[in-house]
Amino acid sequence: MQGVKKSIQEEAESDIFTWDSKYEEEVMVIPYDHFHGVDSPIQAEECNHKGLKCNYFCWTCKVGGTNVEKRTDRGYIDLFTCGELWTSKRMLAEIKEQIRLSMLSGGTTKVKAKLQQELYALLDGQSLDDHINPLLGMAGLNIHQDTPTEILHTILLGVTVYILDKANFLGIFQTCLDSVETRGLGSTILGADYTSPAQVMPYLIYDLLVVLL
Repeated sequence: MQGVKKSIQEEAESDIFTWDSKYEEEVMVIPYDHFHGVDSPIQAEECNHKGLKCNYFCWTCKVGGTNVEKRTDRGYIDLFTCGELWTSKRMLAEIKEQIRLSMLSGGTTKVKAKLQQELYALLDGQSLDDHINPLLGMAGLNIHQDTPTEILHTILLGVTVYILDKANFLGIFQTCLDSVETRGLGSTILGADYTSPAQVMPYLIYDLLVVLL
């Protein structure tokens, strides 16, 4: 990504002219890295986020809390509201703050010196910014907003399967799924092709959701 960022920035700073055939005039082109389409695990990585297992599990906004907080009525309701939006600037500040705090060990001076020595070795003569995700702070790109949530892993293979499993309805759901005629769906129900179950799932889990509620 460092090479991609450098290439785009160099092109943006140079003069790129072309001809607009619609308006019949010369125009200047300024390239931007504006959209990243990835699945959820890679998306979290590109946002410098640890993913769905975090207390604050969203890499788009700061929604969540501790397990104790999320188990309360208020905490559960808040999970379905948008929190304060993440920005590249804020994430960059959080990363640097965590690194700063890691150097403030409660141990002896010898321990602190050892930590500093290991950090300098990892930097290998470069600045800290050279080792941080280059997508953070890139002109024209907010990596937290410009990577749309990928529904398959986040919803269909995430919370939906989790709810059915915790309610011990996964076996019933599988039986319902096996009873569906799939020939008219145009695809299989196995492997990465999850489009067929997505089409029929609202009808298969309708009665299960009534029981859950």
